[in-house]
Amino acid sequence: MAIAETMSDQLLDYCKEHSKANSSMLVELEKYTFANEDVPQMISGQLVGNLLQSIILMIRAKQIV
Repeated sequence: MAIAETMSDQLLDYCKEHSKANSSMLVELEKYTFANEDVPQMISGQLVGNLLQSIILMIRAKQIV
């Protein structure tokens, strides 16, 4: 289930407005993925990506698989 399916549109808009925007490179990667992959939904979106980045920084991860 996608994150957008579990949140109201207003809450989703609020989260996106108050989150760090994706870089141009990530935007291009997302477009490429949706155009060329069989299961493009496996890519993390803006909100999930920001959450994962925060966790990585909090635990001071040395390696990420």
